[in-house]
Amino acid sequence: MPSTLQIKLLGGFCLSYADKPVGDKPVGGVTTERLQALFAYLVLHRNVPQTRQRLAFEFWPDSTEAQARTNLRRELHHLRQGLPDADRFLLTDAKTLQWNPHAPFVLDVAEFERALATAET
Repeated sequence: MPSTLQIKLLGGFCLSYADKPVGDKPVGGVTTERLQALFAYLVLHRNVPQTRQRLAFEFWPDSTEAQARTNLRRELHHLRQGLPDADRFLLTDAKTLQWNPHAPFVLDVAEFERALATAET
């Protein structure tokens, strides 16, 4: 049975993996604010592939297109290095990035949204 990535975005960024809590420290190298923001963006938009061009523009709007794309490649490299089993969670190709919505993860935001929907019915 694959390990589940626990993702906490509400109240502060925190990840745990392989049933090993990491307290308030992020898993691996997902430690910078920019990297955490990219991670959060991908997981919150997990049902839709994001074009690399759009992500580069969103995260580096004041950079040239070439520099923004270089920055995105660098951050994606760091994310792959810092996230355990990154290939299970990230779907990438030459034009798009996407969080794998079928990967084994629990997202506190999604749980909150489900609880809210249940309470409203």
